[in-house]
Amino acid sequence: MLAFLNLGVLELVVIAAVAVLVFGKDLPQAASKAYLQVRKLRNAVDDLRRDSGIERELRNIENTVRAAEWEARRKDPVQSPATVARGALPESGGGSGAASAAVPPPPPAPEADSGRTDQPGGAPSAPTDAAS
Repeated sequence: MLAFLNLGVLELVVIAAVAVLVFGKDLPQAASKAYLQVRKLRNAVDDLRRDSGIERELRNIENTVRAAEWEARRKDPVQSPATVARGALPESGGGSGAASAAVPPPPPAPEADSGRTDQPGGAPSAPTDAAS
């Protein structure tokens, strides 16, 4: 499905119809004026970005991160960045088995009055008749 700025086809058709109704014969001139204003705004944003030096700062930060990653790999080439990140996390217990040790085992199934002795994972046994 056609999606432009999260607008469906029906929404675009409605917008076009409203534009034709509002501007009528002046629609081409209004569209060109809107295009010129958007282009001026884009140029102003590009100039601001260039003058502020934010692109240069972003490149410097990116280079610093890459250098730190390279240095970490050079010191310990066996460890992946994910392993390094996991090692930096605080441990919640006593080691690698802490997550499994923290979960208690499930409670035993309650006994039924019918005398059935069903075991988890096994076939159910036939009920015993207490009268015979």
